[in-house]
Amino acid sequence: MNNILEIDKLNAVLPSVDGPVFVLNDISFKIQQGAIIGLVGESGSGKTQLSMAFSGMQDLTPGVVSGSVKINIDNRLINIYPTEDKVLNQIDIDFNNNLIRRNEYKYNSVVLKNTSYLKRNVFGWIPQDPRNFLNPFWKLSRLFQESFNLRAQTDKDFTFNDALSFAKFYLDQVDMDSSQMISKYPHELSGGECQRAMIAFVLSKKPSFIIADESTTGLDVSRQKKVINLLKKIKEGNPELTMILISHDFGFLHHLVDQYMVMLGSFLVEQNIDKNDIKYPDSLHPYTNELLSKLWSNEKQIKESKLRYISFLEEQIDVWGTRVKESNKKIEMLKYSQHYQLFKEKLDTYNEEN
Repeated sequence: MNNILEIDKLNAVLPSVDGPVFVLNDISFKIQQGAIIGLVGESGSGKTQLSMAFSGMQDLTPGVVSGSVKINIDNRLINIYPTEDKVLNQIDIDFNNNLIRRNEYKYNSVVLKNTSYLKRNVFGWIPQDPRNFLNPFWKLSRLFQESFNLRAQTDKDFTFNDALSFAKFYLDQVDMDSSQMISKYPHELSGGECQRAMIAFVLSKKPSFIIADESTTGLDVSRQKKVINLLKKIKEGNPELTMILISHDFGFLHHLVDQYMVMLGSFLVEQNIDKNDIKYPDSLHPYTNELLSKLWSNEKQIKESKLRYISFLEEQIDVWGTRVKESNKKIEMLKYSQHYQLFKEKLDTYNEEN
């Protein structure tokens, strides 16, 4: 199949009182239509930030996002960020050394024009805690009414005559009793019901690309299993549907994904690994090895994994420390210093815990 997503040198920098925070660094990868990708990494590694940056969910007001993000959908190639327009990409620095786009309004207008279509017609976002995203003043009937109205206006193959039958169809897909659930508010639903209602709503938008962000976090084991089976069922009924499942749990993802990507401290350290390849530790990045070692019982492999990871961290400290000393540009020095500090703190923490 064709690539539905192509990303090249994607960067994201957020402002703070202490200066810029580099949350995504030179990330490049491609995803084929119909693939199921597991995006793995510890909290704060940039998983959610990455998904928001390429799906149009990124708040454009704070910070600067740059790089090429191309979505190939419905015979259209949409480049979200106008990377080739030199005027729109001029950058200034404020008194806190934060990056400011000189033509921010015009730049954001271009991006919003591209992303509004993607958010309506391409991407479906299943958040970690759907209760925070569902309108507390809307019953589920009102939620599906919004989706019904959008589909009726934009989907030429739309066949539903009323919002009630439309809602029932999608709630039935996630094994919810629509006759009871349709009149409920989010606070009247359990955690598992809230998650399934959100999945049903996302499906009702008929997306081409679903992003599920830690979709089983906070659920008990039986409910986690239900979500896993539900996602399997959705994929089996939609072979061309592309999915990215964000998690820190290889065990959860292994039941679902075709490939893995792994993030560490704003870097993509592993991309498009076939799920069967994780059985062969020597071929993997040291950090991926370290994550997987928590599932192993072989003491020799665990020890070797720890030594490889420590060696990797020490190497990164040397690399970024050298670049700090050699750089004569202020922003570069700030960026390299942040990377140096990141890996130094990780090494110190790792040594203390092990």
